[in-house]
Amino acid sequence: MAAVTYVNFLRNTIGLDTVARAAVLRDHGLDSYAVLNEFKDDDIKIMMQGIRKDPNTQVPISALVEKRVKLACYGAEIYTLINRTVTGTSLSIRRLKQFDIHKHIIKEHKDPSSDVSKVSKTNSIGKALDGLPTYLRSKIGVRGVALSYVIRQESVPPTLEPLSNDLPYAEASGSLMNELINHTPHNGGGWEEDNATVFALLQDMVQDVSMASSLKQHQRNRNGRAAYLSLIQHNLGSAQWDKIILKAEEVHNVRVWNGRNSRYTLKRHVDMHRDAYNDMVRANEHIAYETPNEHTRVSRLLRSIQANHLASIAAAKTTIEATPLKRDDFELAADFLILNAPASKSLQQEQRIAAFDTDATYEKSSYKKDGQVQDRFYTVEEYRKLSTNQKMKLKLLREQRGDDSKPSGKRSNRNDQKKNNYKKLKSENADLMQRISALESRISGGNTSEDSGEEKSGPKKVKFNQRTKKD
Repeated sequence: MAAVTYVNFLRNTIGLDTVARAAVLRDHGLDSYAVLNEFKDDDIKIMMQGIRKDPNTQVPISALVEKRVKLACYGAEIYTLINRTVTGTSLSIRRLKQFDIHKHIIKEHKDPSSDVSKVSKTNSIGKALDGLPTYLRSKIGVRGVALSYVIRQESVPPTLEPLSNDLPYAEASGSLMNELINHTPHNGGGWEEDNATVFALLQDMVQDVSMASSLKQHQRNRNGRAAYLSLIQHNLGSAQWDKIILKAEEVHNVRVWNGRNSRYTLKRHVDMHRDAYNDMVRANEHIAYETPNEHTRVSRLLRSIQANHLASIAAAKTTIEATPLKRDDFELAADFLILNAPASKSLQQEQRIAAFDTDATYEKSSYKKDGQVQDRFYTVEEYRKLSTNQKMKLKLLREQRGDDSKPSGKRSNRNDQKKNNYKKLKSENADLMQRISALESRISGGNTSEDSGEEKSGPKKVKFNQRTKKD
């Protein structure tokens, strides 16, 4: 009975319309459903070429028959991998067409060019592990199955459900690849290679962070699944999820946006609310925690925005509260708020010169922000602390004032003041010395006007009391 059924499959499904032609294929090794999974495309190609060239048989084998035989063997290989029974019904014409589509997708598939998301200060181990299944879903292993099957929750595959009408997979699976991910066993040919590939990706993900110690015990066997479960246990236990929930609720209930910090934009504030909610959803998958609904999320977002001094924001909040559709949809409310948010001021401001004195020096300017710098003397240590942008601007300022000009700043101002005082005192001292010299010359030359008793007009002479030898 089974042999008759198989011959009917070769005649009706494959296209070998006579019993004699079907017998030729059976004579070359394709004699039952059980052996179909053992033949690859190259094997079928060589077999068909031999049948066409055999002068004793003279059986015409069309390209369509050859293609269907290849698809039947490919489908039988997939069914055997997940322990699904191979029959003429499971390899119907419509299901062979679906296998053809799946085979083409796998052949044309290209692994993602980007590396796995690494753990860092901005990308926590929780977020990295959360995105790992999606990344592995896009990488195909040696079995032709996405590598996410290695880290699925169930180690033992669940019971297969019946095939959907005209489809080579169950309706609950949604696609043939999903059924392979859920039902491919964690043993057999190709398993060790796929498992080792996942381990290498995990090593790359936690490289140079403390979580790498969780992989040490699995390094010898390169057991990717065991390494993944260790990372989950050590970093995403109940205590860790409690911390994640506490931090997420703090973002929702404590953090505010008032519009006064140009670096903390409304979009960033909304993104933090969204990330916090995603953390709550992830926590709900591991521990008993009730995530907030859409109405609660919008309420928390509106309550956290305390910028009523901005007319556009105040009006947007009022509109959201009065619109039921936006009031119960976080994404709609968030988009409306961001759309009405005022444009943030540019953080980069041009450097301004407050004044320019007669000595072609610049007044002291603030250089707290990157790119703004004082034109003054710098020690070696101070100069090293300047950014590249500040060093370039300092060079331009010094070229503008010239090599002979003096730099501005507290130190240069004090030096200038001391030099000016010194010059002033030196000038005054020179003047006094000249006056003293003139008076001494007059006294040493004798005062003829006083000895003769004649009065001389003009200013009164200064007379110095000089001590004589007698005194």
